Amino acid sequence: MRRGRSSRVKHFLLASFLLLAASGCESVIKDKQKVDVPAAYRLAKTATLDDLVALVNQRYAGIESIVASRFEVQFHGGSAELGLIEKYPRARGYLAAKWPSSIYVNILNPLTSSTLVAMASRNGEFQIWAPRDNKYLTGRTDVRLEEEKPLFNVRPQHLLDALIVEPLPDSGASSVVFLEEDQDASFKYYVLGVLLRESESSRFCLDRKIWIERSALRIARQQYYDCGVLVSTVAYSAPIEKAGFLVSTGVDVSRAKEHYRIDLKLEPEGLELNRPVKDERFDIPRPAGAELIVVQEKGMD
Repeated sequence: MRRGRSSRVKHFLLASFLLLAASGCESVIKDKQKVDVPAAYRLAKTATLDDLVALVNQRYAGIESIVASRFEVQFHGGSAELGLIEKYPRARGYLAAKWPSSIYVNILNPLTSSTLVAMASRNGEFQIWAPRDNKYLTGRTDVRLEEEKPLFNVRPQHLLDALIVEPLPDSGASSVVFLEEDQDASFKYYVLGVLLRESESSRFCLDRKIWIERSALRIARQQYYDCGVLVSTVAYSAPIEKAGFLVSTGVDVSRAKEHYRIDLKLEPEGLELNRPVKDERFDIPRPAGAELIVVQEKGMD
């Protein structure tokens, strides 16, 4: 008898709750709050996968070279994982980059305007010259380390991959481009993902993602992956149109595994696109007396 009575009480309480919710007294049990809809939400444009691939390949990836006679850069080294974060003062400099594998960057001392650090990369090899430390680093661009000194992990190629957007491949037997949607508190995005595989018998791996902000249809972020493992995040800002292309003058590169971040601000007046650049510009000869450091994987001779 007690069990039957308890069951009837539970049913009565449930029915009372539902009746209360439907009777116009919902304000008693829930809180309504009016919020402003972000302007970019209302202005979000609609595009197809083909439209977005064409946007990336025609307005961004058609750039063959970039020469920036003036930029500002700030280097952040370390991470919470290392227990140390270093923020260096902003400095100025100039650079030249040529797709697909060549870049030269010269960062100047804010006080003397002499070279603080020069970096170059071409054909899979890189050089870094640090006059203040009298060190000359060289090695393969694909060598990955987890050193406590972020300088040993910097690769000029990482900047090249961020500055010049790689074309999206055609979907086929070895590559797939897919589309999804995302949003944050301010913007809505289309996200293009790239899956690659080495052969028809191997599995597809996530290689890259590109976030396109929908109100302006511009690239806002790009991420590179090593078979699904995040290796690089690039945030883009302040886009301008130059020679028919869209160029982001704010480029922020984060390399979590290598424990460094580079924030680059290009000055639009000093930008030139698709200007011929000789290959010799992407080499830094070792200065006499500089300490040679060959960067290689741990355990290699």
